[in-house]
Amino acid sequence: MPEPRTRPGSRAILIGTRGSKDAAIPSTPGALVTLNAVKEVLTDQALCAWPSHLVTSIEDANDVQSLLLTLRRLTREARDTLLVYFVGTGIILRGGRLCLALACTEADSPDITGLEYERVRREILDSPARLKIVILDCSYSGRVIEALTSSRIVDITDITGTYIMSASDRETVPGPPAEPTTTTPFSDELIAMIRSGVPGGSEHLTLGDLYLQLHESLRRRGLPAPNRRNSDVADRYPFTRNVAYDGGASPLRVDAPGLPAKRIRSGLTERGKWRRMLVGGGLTLATATIASSRIFIASEQPPGTEQGAPGPTQSGWRGRPLAGARGRLYGIAFSPDGKILAAGSADKTVRLWDLAARASSTFALDHPAVVYGTAFSPADGGILATGGDDGTVRLWDLDRRAVAAVLTGHGATIWEVAFSPDGTILASTSSDRTVRLWDVARRRVRAVLHHPMSVFGATFSPDGRILATGSNDTKIRLWDTATHDQLVTLTGHRQAITQLAFKPRDEKILASGSWDATVRLWDTATRKHTATLLGHQKTVSGVAFSPDGKILATGSADTTVRLWDTRSGQTTDILRDAVDVFAVAYRPDGAVLATTNHTFAWLWEMR
Repeated sequence: MPEPRTRPGSRAILIGTRGSKDAAIPSTPGALVTLNAVKEVLTDQALCAWPSHLVTSIEDANDVQSLLLTLRRLTREARDTLLVYFVGTGIILRGGRLCLALACTEADSPDITGLEYERVRREILDSPARLKIVILDCSYSGRVIEALTSSRIVDITDITGTYIMSASDRETVPGPPAEPTTTTPFSDELIAMIRSGVPGGSEHLTLGDLYLQLHESLRRRGLPAPNRRNSDVADRYPFTRNVAYDGGASPLRVDAPGLPAKRIRSGLTERGKWRRMLVGGGLTLATATIASSRIFIASEQPPGTEQGAPGPTQSGWRGRPLAGARGRLYGIAFSPDGKILAAGSADKTVRLWDLAARASSTFALDHPAVVYGTAFSPADGGILATGGDDGTVRLWDLDRRAVAAVLTGHGATIWEVAFSPDGTILASTSSDRTVRLWDVARRRVRAVLHHPMSVFGATFSPDGRILATGSNDTKIRLWDTATHDQLVTLTGHRQAITQLAFKPRDEKILASGSWDATVRLWDTATRKHTATLLGHQKTVSGVAFSPDGKILATGSADTTVRLWDTRSGQTTDILRDAVDVFAVAYRPDGAVLATTNHTFAWLWEMR
């Protein structure tokens, strides 16, 4: 199918209502923010590519008759694709009929003062549009969500030749109250998915593709899955370009301001080979992948050297196998003395390896859900903090190998935990759109930092005065850890921020990884972006500086780990993995780099 940009007969109608003048009707404070965010992705020429003049936003409509006349005019103008998107509150009328609340809707007479969905349906049915898409986001109202899942309401929305998707939250989203600056959970996930794309997917994402991804994403956040109804082939509509599509990827390159583009040479190194060590998998796979490993080096082509000929590496690496994990491994961390390696696992455990023991003994700490974030207390490593799918932060006493405290308050998956340099504060990020700062000694929350979308990355500056957080809204925020005030917002990434890292002993330099496949360097003193490191082809999920700050390691879903010289912005080595890399971490002495992917973990040891 052609893209929306080639369809002059298309129309998109976006309707959002924050609340009614009648306080008895539940409000949706973030409706207009959501509406603007939906319009932004629709008209982004790199995403859905709708011409802006074909998209109409209707905010806080205060007159039912006027709104219906506008709907009739716009739906009649649509000849190709018609999209109707509603975000706000719904009301269930007598007999189970759905009514969309407007600014003028009164609780005693919603059938007269509200927009009954059946009237919207009739206008859509009468439209000459070939494809008709209806998306209903009625979050923050248990009554409406319950009705949307009933067979009677779903039958009402079954319009021939259309695709209907509706949110199905059965209650207000867990966590802090909704705010005017935050998008609704259903749209938050849908927008993030459009912005991030689907690795391994086709060049365009259809409505069917988005629904499947949205279903899984909402489930992971502990929210009920959305509903859908499809007729004919509407689910094959190419709703957006897949920004994670790599079928036509250009050759790898490294780029930074003031630096020339570097050509990439590849080949097995003849000296100083990198070797990798499998953690948690079988030796057969480790042997096979080591034998086929290739090294990619970014450098200027020396005169007289054939392209693809072996090139030098700056250092040699070797490994030794460890085993013990039973599931996929995610966030990893070394203890301050480098003797313990911890990794969160999909098997609902925290796996720990005693690297100082001759046999590299391993043991596990049971967690009630998948574990994504791990962090050791910086002083003596006596406390291990973990966070995962159950929305709790757990503090482990490693001497007793037991839970010392369970910190509750988050309402969704926790992605990362990070200690302040002095170990007194612990930060945790979550899909509930908050970062919580915990008083480690008192085991209670100090502050809650609100974000408009899910938060993934967080890191403290070396002096502990600044906390950097990265969100699904593509922005990095710097916070004062003493006052908890937001200092500045750093913009530049096109998609969600996944990981952040400050350069050791330098609170000014911050590195960020993103779903947009780039790594960016920032000067937090001037609040400016200083460099963009290009070369990864997919999401950058892991970012870590070496202890001396000279090398930046980044892991990506493109199956590589890149090592960057922080002074020149040049790639010094590229480590090939079998599958996507999830996290990276340096041992405190800098001699070992640990990485995890969605199947195994690897150690890369310096010779």
